[in-house]
Amino acid sequence: MTHYKKHLVTLAIGVIIAMLTLISCSQLSSDIKDTDNPTHRYQKVTLNAVADTCVPIEKYAFPAFGVRTMSFRLKDCLGIEDMFMIVWPREDNSKLAKAVSNVLVITYVNSENKDVDPTMPLLSEKFIKYTALDDSSRYAAIYELIRHDPLEE
Repeated sequence: MTHYKKHLVTLAIGVIIAMLTLISCSQLSSDIKDTDNPTHRYQKVTLNAVADTCVPIEKYAFPAFGVRTMSFRLKDCLGIEDMFMIVWPREDNSKLAKAVSNVLVITYVNSENKDVDPTMPLLSEKFIKYTALDDSSRYAAIYELIRHDPLEE
């Protein structure tokens, strides 16, 4: 009788562990669907795709800390309503170039928000990705520019 109870307890524990494993795995798979992934809509955003299909509405050449950059603002580009992109040549591709691109987008957003009526929506940036041309001659940092109501914060 004691052996039977031990076997029954072991079996019950095994069934409980199996059920918990199945429940946790099913929850995990529902959490990682591509359509729920916020980066899913950015997969098609590449430097080649932007260069082939989008037209900049603003363009700036700005060398900073020895990194030669071109900055572009684009509207309705590859499903992104408002995009800001900083491009630099292969020779300048480094951690410094990535840091410069971050400083440039922050500076741009700050300048756009300067002297804006406090009741008007402010601009903020959201990093999308780093990308390169297929031939690696140019690299870019791509950001989404987002308007948000300062009264809702």
